[in-house]
Amino acid sequence: MEQTIFYLVSTLIEYGDCTTTGHALYRNRNHALREMGIEIAECRANFRSLESVIDLPTVCEERTPDGYGFEVTLQEVTPL
Repeated sequence: MEQTIFYLVSTLIEYGDCTTTGHALYRNRNHALREMGIEIAECRANFRSLESVIDLPTVCEERTPDGYGFEVTLQEVTPL
């Protein structure tokens, strides 16, 4: 029996006293990667002076000099 693999795109945004998270589940890795790129672009549009902390194919973290910013990740998920 073939295992079904899903792809979870998670977003963490930290600004001031607020922390926001978002999650979306995809069946197709290419769709998940495309949506991850869109999510990163939308997060970048909300901050100024971002510096890359982590820049990998499945993890992107960027922060401002005062520590605010975002992290977007892509993880494979296999149901039990």
